[in-house]
Amino acid sequence: MVRKYSGEIDSVLGDRSSGQAKLRPLCMQVHQLLDVDRPVNLRDRRPFHWALEFPEVFTREGKGFNAIVGNPPFKGGQGITGALGRRYREYLVNWIAAGERGSADLAAYFFLRAFELLRNGGNFGLLAVNTISEGDTRQIGLEKILKNVGSIYSAHSNEPWPGQAAVATSRIHVHKGKWAGRYFLGGKPVETISAFLSDHEEWSPKILTTNLGKCFQGSLVLGMGFVLTEQEGLRMIEQNARNKDVLFPFLGGEDLNSNPEKKPSRWVINFWDWPQDLASTYIGPYEILREKVKPERERNRYSKFARENWWLFERVRAELYHAIGRGHSFKRHRKVWTPKATKMESVVVTALHSKHGTYALVTNDLVFQNSLGVFPTESYSDFALLSSCFNTSWVRKQGSTLETRLRYTPSDCFETFPFPVKHEENKDLTPLGQSLDEMRSDICRQEWIGLTDLYNRFHDPKETGRRFQELREIQVRIDQITARAYRWDDIDLAHDFHEVAYLPDNDRLRFTISETAREEIVRRLYQLNKERYEEEVRKEAKSINKSSNSRSMRVPYDRESNKQWGLRFETGAPGSSTATLSSRNEKSDERILAWLSANPGWHGRDDILKGTGIDSEAWKDMITHLLKDGKIEKTGQRRGTKYREVT
Repeated sequence: MVRKYSGEIDSVLGDRSSGQAKLRPLCMQVHQLLDVDRPVNLRDRRPFHWALEFPEVFTREGKGFNAIVGNPPFKGGQGITGALGRRYREYLVNWIAAGERGSADLAAYFFLRAFELLRNGGNFGLLAVNTISEGDTRQIGLEKILKNVGSIYSAHSNEPWPGQAAVATSRIHVHKGKWAGRYFLGGKPVETISAFLSDHEEWSPKILTTNLGKCFQGSLVLGMGFVLTEQEGLRMIEQNARNKDVLFPFLGGEDLNSNPEKKPSRWVINFWDWPQDLASTYIGPYEILREKVKPERERNRYSKFARENWWLFERVRAELYHAIGRGHSFKRHRKVWTPKATKMESVVVTALHSKHGTYALVTNDLVFQNSLGVFPTESYSDFALLSSCFNTSWVRKQGSTLETRLRYTPSDCFETFPFPVKHEENKDLTPLGQSLDEMRSDICRQEWIGLTDLYNRFHDPKETGRRFQELREIQVRIDQITARAYRWDDIDLAHDFHEVAYLPDNDRLRFTISETAREEIVRRLYQLNKERYEEEVRKEAKSINKSSNSRSMRVPYDRESNKQWGLRFETGAPGSSTATLSSRNEKSDERILAWLSANPGWHGRDDILKGTGIDSEAWKDMITHLLKDGKIEKTGQRRGTKYREVT
């Protein structure tokens, strides 16, 4: 605001030099503050003050706009800091979203701000991409609006963008207050509209602690200098066999879905978590990184770890490789790891951005890119269950979209999914999972197509070849066996070629279960997630009542409120009593240690709280004990304090 008006103030003051002398230092100070952590590609920051721009709107009785229309900009939650700066991101979280963290798209904050600017009884109509009703963006945006007595009275979802961009959009109309008129969803009258843009109230699924540590994102490299062609990698191993320790095939989502054999097209240099003196003994690979990666990393303004440890991946995902039996490559290990751990022969993976959201078994001798989700299992039964319509329907509901592609987020899609009881022991799914894997591999090799092209034909009613008919029959059997595992045999799955509501109008035909069956499955899975979550909370409350030592308690994580009930039970908390419990919690300590172990290097308080979901009120007590116990160490002071695990 001062930047915008400082020139005008100077001109108004004219020759009043004393006034100018007083204002100029203030203006300079404001300019400097606005430039803190400003990205180099952002020319300047010009704050916009609504009350100063529209005093007639905000000084009247019943202040606020009667109506707002607009098309908020899109920027994915992970890209806001890099594009607009860390302080702007903190402003959005602390002032617009009232402190609620999450990987919400920028549009969610525009929705919240528009709602705040309305007068009571006012309306807004905004156009956004479909992610506005998905994942963290939904929870931080539309759900918060509805909780603050807002009403979505009309919405149109999954509309193709009329321009060249391949995105699906949603038109959303919101009333500030209780809506007394009719509701319209997709132009049809309904009883209500939820934050999911559905016609019924829905439970917002919670993370189930039984699912933690069973799905990981691949390694984040941060620097194309790490990446080699296959020929370069093999040549370096031929020159020095020792280089095999640090050169690996590098599998990503594109290769997984397009290569007929699911083989990577590139290799990568990976020094795991090694110190520089050890990495430098691998002269060829080390020199490549020193020449190609180090200069780029030294210019990185956002990651101190990346600058200081330029020979290492930004996030190697040590927890992933330990979970799949390859922890021997690391120099630092968590206490729960044992050198006797056996390497899995294969693992299940999925591309985090894809058209069809398929799963695949791949060999466990690769480095996995951050474009993949990796499941530490080689079980055909698990593979079949993940490929079932029960899981894929859940993922379509819980995941989000990137353009028109599915975006799989482990925290929303996997950690909330209520698996069937004892699903690991389901012997009926094992042969079906094996048949699915082998049949798909045979077709891909014989037709020389990838998984995306295979499923394009799988979902095409014109494809009547025998092998595709058999593949569809295998899918039907997997879905039927999974229904039996849930004891939901009463649902008529009605497999056929159906138009599905969750895809754009121009590409909705799929061989799948009926829309009626899908909606019923999702409804029951939501109810099951609710029951499982509430049972976890009850068990923790019961364990506290039995023991005076609250440090034995594991705290279920409530994503909706971003609080962990149990650190301090409050009136109305799920499974709570009126008793005030100690905020000191051993399992929360373990969550911090697990996160620091998975993310080597120094990290600030806010990053750790966001990564672990731990209540900020308990932070000081927990971090003090961890420091006292010698499990972590710190550097810096006050707001610059950083922490890392001691190994």
